[in-house]
Amino acid sequence: MSENKTQLAVQNTRALLREKLELLDRVRFSEPFNLELSFANVKETKETKCQNLVFAHLKEWAGRRSCIYELSVRNISLAEELAASFLQAKEDRRRGYALPKFNNSVRSNILYVGQSKRVANRLKQHVFSAPAATYALNLSRWVGGIDGMLSISVWALEEPCEPSILQDIEDSHWVLTSPIFGRKGAR
Repeated sequence: MSENKTQLAVQNTRALLREKLELLDRVRFSEPFNLELSFANVKETKETKCQNLVFAHLKEWAGRRSCIYELSVRNISLAEELAASFLQAKEDRRRGYALPKFNNSVRSNILYVGQSKRVANRLKQHVFSAPAATYALNLSRWVGGIDGMLSISVWALEEPCEPSILQDIEDSHWVLTSPIFGRKGAR
């Protein structure tokens, strides 16, 4: 590329980033929807009536809005215990379901960060089980005898925004929280 073309590309990129910043300034999220589940309840692969009500309430609350969510535990020692159990499950090549990436260290109590327009369904995949080819935590399949609480926080967009901006926000949340599982970037 000639220098003139590269300078034009830089100017164009600058204009696009200014436009993106203006759009980002208008993004507003709701107060979080928070819930906690004991791992004893998660281990029950059949969702209970109570759990179905909680997820139905979340589905009603979120509507068709895009949401960012995070799954976490209270402390690093519980996160380390979960990581060890996860790695055991990941070694079993015959397990019949897909698991997300393990990020090679436990520096945080945040298990996973993601986004979805169907957040209640997506969280059920993480907590209970997902279709075989869908990358999700599938916690109920490998959580074993771990004792503790799983915390889930969900933030819904107040107004729709550009998908690339929502992805940038999710990626920033990912960088700030250093989740143990999953990956940064668009799927």
